[in-house]
Amino acid sequence: MIAVAPGVHVTLALANPSATARRKIARRLLPFLFLIYMTAFIDRVNVGFAGLDMTRQLHFSNEVFGFGAGIFFFGLCLLEIPGAMFATAGARGRGLRPS
Repeated sequence: MIAVAPGVHVTLALANPSATARRKIARRLLPFLFLIYMTAFIDRVNVGFAGLDMTRQLHFSNEVFGFGAGIFFFGLCLLEIPGAMFATAGARGRGLRPS
């Protein structure tokens, strides 16, 4: 806040540029991060629901299913960044520039 006259204060966006930048980043990134978080949550829930029938029908023990799910998520984490880089490079080659 900037004091213009005694008892009169004005708040300028440029008065605190770091707070303004944080607000802009939060406003643009948080909805996207929430969407990614919910997608990952639903993905893990789906693996859990699949495990209910899979362990019974295929006669898997809980340890075998847990090991398989761990391999799935390890592969997902390992290939997530190269996959995104490959998709971005393919989009650039077709003229679809990411913003």
